[in-house]
Amino acid sequence: MQNWFLIALIAPILWSVVNHIDKYMLSKYLKERGVGALLIFSALASVIILPFIIFFYHSQIFNITLNDLLILIFVGFLSVLAFYFYLKGMDEEEASVVVPLFQLVPVFGYFLGYLILGESLNTTQIFSSLLIISGIIFLVVEIDIDNRITLKSRVLALVTISSFMFALHDTLFKKVAITESFVTAVFWQYVSLTV
Repeated sequence: MQNWFLIALIAPILWSVVNHIDKYMLSKYLKERGVGALLIFSALASVIILPFIIFFYHSQIFNITLNDLLILIFVGFLSVLAFYFYLKGMDEEEASVVVPLFQLVPVFGYFLGYLILGESLNTTQIFSSLLIISGIIFLVVEIDIDNRITLKSRVLALVTISSFMFALHDTLFKKVAITESFVTAVFWQYVSLTV
């Protein structure tokens, strides 16, 4: 067994745990308050990281162009909106349906990377996108006892909007992080997220 495989499994395992915690919090403790309470709590968690970045990288984080700063402020707001639509989807549907729908993020990411960053799409990426989209169709189509076909259109719309916003967030963040430092990009994104 190779170590890289176990290390690669850590991210999806942690993401799965977070998704189920979000669902549990929404259904058990925040049912009357809605997604806004969890959204505010999550956004304010970035306040914990900001002082450390200022302390260790204070000379670096203020050396940024106005254009990149504006992009990062927009990226912070995008992450809040994307997280809002994610939580709305989790509030309305089971995590086992919502989480796989987020495989749309790389699909949008391929095309946004092509349009914004000038990256190229290869045949594997295009084929993978089509495979993901076909899998999503199976997840959102329901056949009831009377053999009527219904579409989970509301949750599909919420997750599609969220996925697009996460992909745009990631693409714009990468665009700035390439020219500025990663720490500078994280700092200004978190400032915007906190606001």
